[in-house]
Amino acid sequence: MLEPAFFDTSVWLYAYSEAPDDAAKRVRARELLLSHLPVVSGQVLQEFIAAALRKKHLGISEDQIGEFLSFTADFPFEPVTRDLILEANACAAATTCRTGTAPSSPPQNRAAAATFIRMTSRTASASARLP
Repeated sequence: MLEPAFFDTSVWLYAYSEAPDDAAKRVRARELLLSHLPVVSGQVLQEFIAAALRKKHLGISEDQIGEFLSFTADFPFEPVTRDLILEANACAAATTCRTGTAPSSPPQNRAAAATFIRMTSRTASASARLP
């Protein structure tokens, strides 16, 4: 079974980019996505669509946007709630998160922190969780 992982919008954009300068990043992004069970959020879906339409140099067509939405439809979905944002904000500013241990790769932004919190809380033992 693949390990669940949250990927920032930029990883998805590189995976779909047709820009020649993104060739190496495209390969790496696809490797990452295929080696995990991607977890998506509404924020990532919205950011992908907006960036794909705005950044014409990526060469992402509207058909590819549709493929992206279809491809991600069955992946775990993490809604962005107020409580999650507040907890992610605290986590992003701290050296530890809900599990009581520092992430192996600290979240680089609040959206990543939010999903890190949700994913680790599912796999962490109840005694390791903060109240």
